[in-house]
Amino acid sequence: LTLEEAKANNRKIVEKIPLIEDQEIKEALNSINDTVYKLPMPYTEFRSKGWESSYVATSIPGNSYDYATFKNGNMEMQVLIINYGLKEVSIEECFVAGFSIDPDWYDISGNNNIELAGGLKWMEAKESDIKKAYGAPDYTYSGDIDGVPSTTMDYADDELQSGMDFELNADGVLYCINMANAAVPEGIQVDA
Repeated sequence: LTLEEAKANNRKIVEKIPLIEDQEIKEALNSINDTVYKLPMPYTEFRSKGWESSYVATSIPGNSYDYATFKNGNMEMQVLIINYGLKEVSIEECFVAGFSIDPDWYDISGNNNIELAGGLKWMEAKESDIKKAYGAPDYTYSGDIDGVPSTTMDYADDELQSGMDFELNADGVLYCINMANAAVPEGIQVDA
């Protein structure tokens, strides 16, 4: 699935969860260590790519979500898992709709190749690269976070439910990534 094909898809929206409006951002294709991820994706597909968790809920209530930490090799990240239906279902019937990559909170050791739509590369992209790929952010904060100079660029309402949030480190390079797309995947029937 190309970005252009993804942009052509119309998505239903879970009304309870705020969503970003920019179709290109919503349909972003992301690559982590040369494996492509398109959000949202079935939980079972995400797990089939080698991601393991020491604790994850066995089920999620209807029209709700949960977070869990997953690890794959030397890469650890927080994952947003959504149940789009109205009834509680097994975690295997849910979708991964977002992720958070933050070396200050999660174990990210060794070489990890993370690339976002627009060619943005983790630990390489600068503020100008992000603006070139996604335009001006909805909100920018530059200052000290825990005593370390950094810049946060926020796109859309809530980066852990739908949207993006990027943090640049003291060297001005992309350090933290929070990305989510809570739109109901095409072809999914939301039960009554």
